[in-house]
Amino acid sequence: MIRSTFRGIVSAAALLLVVSVSANAQMSSSSRFGVNGGVAMPMGDFGDVVGLGFHLGGHVQMPLGETFKLRINGDFGSYGGDVAGLDNATLLGAMANVILPITTTSAFKPYILGGLGFYQAKFNANGGGSVDDSALAFNVGGGYDFGKNFFTEIRFLSIQTDGNSITTLPVTIGLRF
Repeated sequence: MIRSTFRGIVSAAALLLVVSVSANAQMSSSSRFGVNGGVAMPMGDFGDVVGLGFHLGGHVQMPLGETFKLRINGDFGSYGGDVAGLDNATLLGAMANVILPITTTSAFKPYILGGLGFYQAKFNANGGGSVDDSALAFNVGGGYDFGKNFFTEIRFLSIQTDGNSITTLPVTIGLRF
């Protein structure tokens, strides 16, 4: 418990340091805000205890040098219980992603992304009671920008809890302002 809390505090402090330094250095008129939503497919042991879920999020995205972009996500996921005794599970977290756009001549602009963050997982039992766990998380994925305002992406999200990791595959569509 103490080790998990200490890892969480160190991870959150490192994430805040990276975000604040990058944001101060890179904040410009080309920064964008966005929202997204979609389905989330649980995987592995997590998929054995919960059903298909939904995923909602918001982000701020800014240039990071000439090629890369930095995107800070705030995410929420909810999954229905799939086994007796579990009502639902929720994931709430933040992620700092580095995005690498892939140069093409197509109207669809592909990109890959990867990042680190911190998530809280909460499992709610039927009839009351819950179990919470907060942990470091990582994600990798890719997507497409459709023009300047619309995008779709898929990510592999893994939350490194004590024991088994929680893994899910959010598939989202979104809008940038």
